[in-house]
Amino acid sequence: MINKVYLVVEDWSADFDNGVDINVFKDLEKAQEYIKQRIEEEEEENNDFYDNTIIEEDYYYSCYNDGYCAENRLRMYIEEKGIQ
Repeated sequence: MINKVYLVVEDWSADFDNGVDINVFKDLEKAQEYIKQRIEEEEEENNDFYDNTIIEEDYYYSCYNDGYCAENRLRMYIEEKGIQ
């Protein structure tokens, strides 16, 4: 039997540092709740995001107003993986 897990992947870059953080969830709804919570945190902490931020149910992307999306960005998405 194949079960599923849901990875919330946060691909980020800030002030010439970058990384990828991954959180694993057994439940899709919990993964979606986590992304919503992280979006709220980011928007509270960083008022200088572009107005054209992309937010979909399982995807979020934004970059800072400085225009350097390669240096200052946050992309979050959910990836479904089957496990045995």
